[in-house]
Amino acid sequence: MISSSTRPVFFVLAAAFLFGSSTSMAKLALAGIAPITLASIIYLGSGGGMAVYRLFRYFRGIAVEDPPLTRSSIPWVIGASFFGAVLATTSLTLSLRTVTAWEASVLLSFEAVATALVARVISGERAGPRVWTALGCITLACIILAWRPDQMLGISIGAVGILFTCLCWGVDTSCSRQIAGRNPLEIVMYKGLFAGVITFAISRVIGEPLPGAGPAVVAAIIGMTGFGGLMTFCFLRGLRDLGPARTGSFFGINPVFGIIVGLVIFRDIPGLIFIPPVGLMLTGIAILLTEHHNHLHRHSPDVHNHRHGHDDGHHDHKHPKGILPAGLDGYHTHLHSHQDLIHEHEHTPDIHHQHQHTH
Repeated sequence: MISSSTRPVFFVLAAAFLFGSSTSMAKLALAGIAPITLASIIYLGSGGGMAVYRLFRYFRGIAVEDPPLTRSSIPWVIGASFFGAVLATTSLTLSLRTVTAWEASVLLSFEAVATALVARVISGERAGPRVWTALGCITLACIILAWRPDQMLGISIGAVGILFTCLCWGVDTSCSRQIAGRNPLEIVMYKGLFAGVITFAISRVIGEPLPGAGPAVVAAIIGMTGFGGLMTFCFLRGLRDLGPARTGSFFGINPVFGIIVGLVIFRDIPGLIFIPPVGLMLTGIAILLTEHHNHLHRHSPDVHNHRHGHDDGHHDHKHPKGILPAGLDGYHTHLHSHQDLIHEHEHTPDIHHQHQHTH
């Protein structure tokens, strides 16, 4: 039985596995599909798959456990879709043509760095020396892989494209944080359909050829599982409880899965240059996974609506008449209030811990 404290970590690690595995699958799919067309089919598969699943739940009468998106959610959905799907996936599929699968997997660990930097700039989320040391290790690993003294600018264009992808995903994560308490099925569905339509229109304008039925189905399955769909659903379930920086940190383990799957698929055994960046990446991930955050902090009075349980020390409210105290898993959704509270415990920057730090 997974405890409430480890459940969000489990979701993010599941997302990391699905995403890391799909990077190599996307590179394989490029053999039969043009890059921007591939990006469009991936996200149409993601949004379409979630739409079908949502209809299945509706006709089966399965209750919705999370509050729906509201009008105020629209800018955040558009921002997450544009940066995290349109820009990021287009940049990734273009870049995968010029880098190996294992290089791409290691470079994608930069997402943890990008997410932490964007979270610091946008929401003021702080991280201690331990976190920045880990992110420094990952950054150094990416610099080693991107360095190409034989090229004009001294860097690999494909590597730069993947680092840009990570930066876009960092913005995506901070946008998604604002709506992380909402229904993740809706978020993934609208994000996928929006990005799929936009990128498909771009592919038609620039005249990319349409793929055959077989490659298109494979790309759609990648979207349903790895680059959107199930992966994003798991990611959002973890994000709501862990916050952007720590979600990015746990999700940063995805290169390990990507390297393993890439080596199995392409049989591309790297040379000695493989050792330093992978060693730095694994060191950074190990530091991030063992980071803890504990200090005296204050919760200001608040009224909001999200899926929650009563075993976390923050939800001790009474239920209005007609609202069940808990679902089968101890979680339920309704509008509830929080009183002013000062206490100390280990925590992450979830939707209840977005406070400022004095040190």
